[in-house]
Amino acid sequence: MYFMKIYIPTNWGWYVAIFIIVGPLLLLTLIEPNWVARFLGIGFFYFLPPLIATWYVVSPRKHLRDIDDRKNVWPEYIVKRIGDKGVDVATKILCLVAGAWWIIALCVPLVKDIHLVISREAPITTVGEVTHKKNTLFISEQIVFNNEAITKPENTFYAWYFPLRYIMVGNEYEYMYLPNSRLILDAKLISEE
Repeated sequence: MYFMKIYIPTNWGWYVAIFIIVGPLLLLTLIEPNWVARFLGIGFFYFLPPLIATWYVVSPRKHLRDIDDRKNVWPEYIVKRIGDKGVDVATKILCLVAGAWWIIALCVPLVKDIHLVISREAPITTVGEVTHKKNTLFISEQIVFNNEAITKPENTFYAWYFPLRYIMVGNEYEYMYLPNSRLILDAKLISEE
């Protein structure tokens, strides 16, 4: 009789990765109204990467390779040129810069939106016809309403945790969005093309 071996990861990083991917989607099924769940999921996704980058930068680990017990992630010629200590410093600087950029570009506008939601000035609800839509990731869409200029960032909205075919070009929607981060939290179809 043949028994199949089931691999159960012992590294806690696998469980964290699964939680990062599945956690916000679980919020959508457990919390009503959906815009609150999307807001919490977006906050979870926006604040977790800089925390992970900061944790790596301040951790007492000696090498990046200690994370997964494999070879160093840097090419060998770089390791030979600047040494292991230089690679560690360079990696931590890159993580620090990426975390700082993430905080400035994504977290600061979301913190402003959190303040507006708490003071009940957001989210804003308005009506518009979708005139442009571009899939930027498998869960995100770049959306422009009412023939606004595509090149201006203030005219572009993003919809996280929406099905890709939920918002279609030519349809008119009543949509709820956050003013600073330009994230659509909810969209209700008003009329189809």
